[in-house]
Amino acid sequence: MCEKYDLGAKQFGEEAQSELLRYGWPGNIRELISVCERAAILSEGDAITKEDLFIQSREGTRNIQNMERDLLVEVLDETDGDLAQAATLLATSEEDLAKKMKKYNL
Repeated sequence: MCEKYDLGAKQFGEEAQSELLRYGWPGNIRELISVCERAAILSEGDAITKEDLFIQSREGTRNIQNMERDLLVEVLDETDGDLAQAATLLATSEEDLAKKMKKYNL
């Protein structure tokens, strides 16, 4: 990334390295590449800090996704898997519900 954007040499600080290893990476390699690219571009100096990664803001999204998945599971259990009834309770279409179920492997 540094060569691509002519940023000069940069490296991850110790806290940034720990943060990269701790994070679960639900988006896999694409998310990792995106985080590293953004951090390299936005960081000042030659060290990328934990704050440059903006991982904390991504974790909020992950928690919302966990809540959405849990809600879907609860509604599907309550309706014994009846998609029409579950969609009605969730105020969504069966098509959108099916997409969400696929997204969360339900």
